[in-house]
Formats: sequence, C-alpha cells, structure tokens
Amino acid sequence: MGDFCQHEERKARKQHKCIECRGVIPVGEAYHYYSGAWEGKGFSVKRCNDCDSIYHRYVSESNCMDDERPAFSELSRNLFESDLMALQAEYCENQERRKGIAL
Repeated sequence: MGDFCQHEERKARKQHKCIECRGVIPVGEAYHYYSGAWEGKGFSVKRCNDCDSIYHRYVSESNCMDDERPAFSELSRNLFESDLMALQAEYCENQERRKGIAL
C-alpha cells in the first residue's frame, strides 16, 4: 500500500465520497478512513463499508499477493478484469444505491 498506511473506522459527521464507488457516505454512517504516505507523498481516503468489504473479499478470493492488491480507487478496474461475477454484481448494486443518496 505504500511507505506506510494507517486505518481507522469512523462515523461520518458530514457527508463524504467513497474513493471506490464514488458514492455518498451519509452523515451518521460508519466508514473506513485510510491515511499514510506513498512514495513520500501523504494521502487520505475514505471507503464506504460496502466497498471495504468487497475489497477484502476480492483480495481473499483472487489470492492477491501484497504487491498485487488494488490501489485506492482501482477496485472497480480490478474487479471487472476478474471472473468474480458475484462481487462485480454486489459492487454495481452498491454503486447504484449510493448514487441515489443526495449530496
């Protein structure tokens, strides 16, 4: 994941956008916050619970090595290059559901 990466589970005090599905994380919903450094540059991203679950199942089911794991914002590309049809469908359903939440 980079030089270093920290992970926290948080509860949204304002609306956020998921780095993976680009959908809304509404106020009051739990989400995953990642921060750290990659090649000397700092980063912070937010991932909705659904995308975080799909990400970890993708890594497990595709038998990714640490250096093969999808970078932040690359989950959809990796999913749709795989043969994991159930995860692809779940990702699409989550994306559609989150698009319906107004910013």
